[in-house]
Amino acid sequence: MEIADLRKSFGQGEARQDVLRGVNFTVEKGEVCVLLGPSGSGKSTLLNIIGAIDKPGGGYVAIGGDRLQDMDEKHLTQYRRLHLGYVFQMYNLIPNLNVKENVEVGAYLSARPLDVEEVLTTLGLQEHKYKYPNQLSGGQQQRVSIGRAVVKNPDILLCDEPTGALDYKTSKEILGLIEDCNRKYGTTVIMVTHNEAISQMADHVIRLRDGVVRHNTVNQAKLTAAELESGRTGVAYGSCSGSIGAHIDLFSMFFEHEVKNITSGTYIKLMPQTTACNLSVHFKTHGRLVPTCTACTSGSLAVGTAFDLIRFGLQDVMIAGGAEEFSPSQVAIFDTLYATSLQNDAPRTTPRPYDAARDGLVIGEGAGTLILEDYEHARARGATIYAEVVGFCENTDGTHV
Repeated sequence: MEIADLRKSFGQGEARQDVLRGVNFTVEKGEVCVLLGPSGSGKSTLLNIIGAIDKPGGGYVAIGGDRLQDMDEKHLTQYRRLHLGYVFQMYNLIPNLNVKENVEVGAYLSARPLDVEEVLTTLGLQEHKYKYPNQLSGGQQQRVSIGRAVVKNPDILLCDEPTGALDYKTSKEILGLIEDCNRKYGTTVIMVTHNEAISQMADHVIRLRDGVVRHNTVNQAKLTAAELESGRTGVAYGSCSGSIGAHIDLFSMFFEHEVKNITSGTYIKLMPQTTACNLSVHFKTHGRLVPTCTACTSGSLAVGTAFDLIRFGLQDVMIAGGAEEFSPSQVAIFDTLYATSLQNDAPRTTPRPYDAARDGLVIGEGAGTLILEDYEHARARGATIYAEVVGFCENTDGTHV
């Protein structure tokens, strides 16, 4: 499929709104392609034009070299009937037909339909095939909608927010079924969503914003639908200049092997990256990877960054923490600066606003790792919740949870 300079607007004069403003990309046969973007970015309009439900104001859509704009209404009807399957967010089942009959509606429209009983089995609907839509759950109704679209044996399956009205568990099941249809029947899938996590199961991701393609990427680390949970788990890890003492042997090895252009500063920056990557590999996460490296408090900065990623809905779980180490000379320097205290509630004798409850070397973070998780996500899986992070603040002394 080729999309070339596609344009679409609504309204006239001052009320004119450009929804698509020169969209260009291609989709290979058998791909799972996700159209990702916020509300109003043009995703659904683009899908409707691909589905020949709407017409573009400029540019073209070509399927196998045939341009939709060159087809008359009769040929567009044949295109929709023979080549497309459509999965809607709101199911659109025929209420007075049972499950099997709703799926058969799709089969009647095709010259080469799949076996209805086989499709019902693949979608787990055999035991429900004589039930009517009002006797089914939302997830079961969406299975029927998928079955009606897939049984046509279409070249392209268009999915408009197929999990938008479903809970988390059912959404993963539906995505798994779409994935199975793609794998089993070789169907090209084009799916509209605003859910970032779903993009990780795609071969091809098109990110739309304000009617244009902002990013067009091929997914080099594709996940299965069952693995999408790990894509919502990330790692944030920090270490500062003091931590180099903990890795002095590895640092020496760089120079023994005459590694060029590796300065002590470069090595310090590599440490949190390496640690974050190792944690990600060990725990099999596929989410955000955030290394932090500051003069001090980098562990706290990592935790604060992890908190923000969860707060803004970009991750469900973050493994976050850091390590700091100080040499005797560093302790002596900070002691000279009155940055150590047995009584941290004496701010006039120290240059920084310390917490009255702390004692000892005020810059020492030690080492530690926290598991931060979205509250509702933790509740849904029955996790033990130990504490709530209500926020963090930044000041000249660093970042503090």
